[in-house]
Amino acid sequence: MRTEQLRNWMRGKLDCGEGITLGGIDANREYCLGICLAAGDGGRRCLGGAENTRCRPFYAEVVVHWGRDAARAEAKARAVWALFDGLTDTVMNGARVVFADPGAITPRQRDGRGICEFVMRLTVWYALPDGR
Repeated sequence: MRTEQLRNWMRGKLDCGEGITLGGIDANREYCLGICLAAGDGGRRCLGGAENTRCRPFYAEVVVHWGRDAARAEAKARAVWALFDGLTDTVMNGARVVFADPGAITPRQRDGRGICEFVMRLTVWYALPDGR
């Protein structure tokens, strides 16, 4: 699973404003989303080792950078969160997703231009391809 797969899947599911950037947000835009890799525990191995492990977690932070109206920014953050809440057994731009957990929506301070930001830490459990 890669951030690019997540971005491409999200593009087809919701209004992304001025786009989705990888590695952070474009601070010159007023309405955009950003996806960054997040640190994680690397997943767990099943009893019997790697050959018996069928899925792995992918950790990302999704940043909602959405205008100066706090209520609209929060509504957009909730829409992004709802996209992943309860998501199971789907294909995300070529990766088979077993389960997604959007975590909590955390407000950030406004940026230097007064743009509201929210962030969520997303965990996506995806199936490992056969033959790994």
